[in-house]
Amino acid sequence: MDTILRIKDFSLSFKGKKILDNINMSVSKGEILAVVGESGSGKSMLARSVLGLNSPDVFDIKGKIFFDDRDINSLPEKELTKIRGAKIGMVFQEPLSYLNPVIKMASQLTEPLNKHKKINKRKAAQLMEDFLRKLNINDPLQYMKSYPHQLSGGMAQRGVIAMNSSCEPELIIADEPTSSIDVIVQYSIIKLIKDLARLQGTSVIFITHDLQLAAKIADRVAVISKGRIVEEGDVQEVLKNPRTNETAQLLNACIAERAQETGVKRKALLEIRDLRMHFKSGNNINRALDGVSLTVYEGETLGILGESGCGKSTLSRIITRIQRPTSGKVLFEGTDIFSIKDYSKIVQMIFQDSITSMNPQMRIEDIVAEGIDILYGKSRQERTKDVIECLKRVGLDKSIKDRFPHQLSGGQRQRVGIARALITNPKILICDEPTSYLDTVSQKHMLDLFMKLKNEINLTYIFITHNIRILGNISDRIAVMHKGRIVEIGTRDEIVFNPVHPYTKMLIDASIKDEDYFAESLFQTDDSACNSCGCKYHALCKRTAEKCRQESPALINIEGEHFVACHLF
Repeated sequence: MDTILRIKDFSLSFKGKKILDNINMSVSKGEILAVVGESGSGKSMLARSVLGLNSPDVFDIKGKIFFDDRDINSLPEKELTKIRGAKIGMVFQEPLSYLNPVIKMASQLTEPLNKHKKINKRKAAQLMEDFLRKLNINDPLQYMKSYPHQLSGGMAQRGVIAMNSSCEPELIIADEPTSSIDVIVQYSIIKLIKDLARLQGTSVIFITHDLQLAAKIADRVAVISKGRIVEEGDVQEVLKNPRTNETAQLLNACIAERAQETGVKRKALLEIRDLRMHFKSGNNINRALDGVSLTVYEGETLGILGESGCGKSTLSRIITRIQRPTSGKVLFEGTDIFSIKDYSKIVQMIFQDSITSMNPQMRIEDIVAEGIDILYGKSRQERTKDVIECLKRVGLDKSIKDRFPHQLSGGQRQRVGIARALITNPKILICDEPTSYLDTVSQKHMLDLFMKLKNEINLTYIFITHNIRILGNISDRIAVMHKGRIVEIGTRDEIVFNPVHPYTKMLIDASIKDEDYFAESLFQTDDSACNSCGCKYHALCKRTAEKCRQESPALINIEGEHFVACHLF
């Protein structure tokens, strides 16, 4: 195979601290190379180096990076600009941080085709619509009319991937492109990347912390730890027979089943009754929530599982009073939450994207203390003491308080987000994909922290994610959502080991089986089903009957705490 990228004896240092240490690596044409390592290992800095984004005025650079036999670090900025986007595409981990918030998606998505391929806007828009459909986006026209803030993290990421793929670059660097995306969308992204490699000869450097994902997509894997490549080879061989402790640690950190205590308290803390949230767009109505009813019990962890766009985040925003529902009620201990004064003392939220949920110009002490500043107005001395105690509780040193968000790792920022939520002593924590941007080692540490806090201060969690492995680790009960409705709810063991709804079974299978398990038709969604009076899953279900098309199934009890909304039962 022809070598398209060759990295030789490459080292990168900042103020005397070595970030990358003597990296030697190559990528062949049409090959998918996974670069795997935990947070802070140097994966992203390696990607930036390939693009020539690390300025020699700031970093000490040694060694060579050859792309098409041209040394990246010797090229002038004008030449690098011609390469970036046209010949090397980059998909970043946090898409909303790299999209312009005041420009509609259509202009941003078509810009590479306009600039590098000289394709007019109309033709570029048609090409982008095709790419978006390949990535399971049902309404590309509406998508392109949207601003980035109107999209979920998963929806934004798909747009960035389409944008980078459209110019058919020779090399795509994908930095954790599926970290905030459910398994359904993850499949479509994996398939697109594989198609680019196999059909168009595109080379891919796939950066991830997820070894299971690397096994699904990559030809070879390079394990990086503390700036050095510690192991490299065929992906299956490395995973089956790891030769280094670093690789073994990553494998062991893949989240496994954990024994759970049974018998949670049955005091109803939060009651959600027939909650509906409808958004009107032209003549269309998007039913983000379409009759959701739930009870959250004191001291339990309720997991909310579902793919992107199912209504999980909308539900969390209503529970935290960020949005008012179209209809329905949320009651805390029998009282409507919208009539409770200082409700933020009771319910706090931990956001998915830690970097965008913090003011970059505020120090960590001020970020953590925002809640008590608003609610209690404590003295400066008391305030600092409370902040230090909260930072210590989440496993951070007090010196962190004087730093800014960009000076912390992703795991540290997420712990700061937890400290900010805890400082008001809430009874309920809403956790919206709080581990999606973390590597598996950091994920395990974070879940251990959540369990520790729950036991210490009797917290109640609503844990929202698309990752069934996460919920299998931490939840007491799990509610499965699909297109704004709850289709199944039960104990963790009932959902993980004995799912009965066809959609839940598909989610479970998607998390444990190879992507070839899925038929292509599985991902061809039918928008007509979204707003029909029938079951919203009927267009994809293999056991659909006429009743499924005509009548929406009620959520019925099948045994114990196990409920399902399906006409089969």
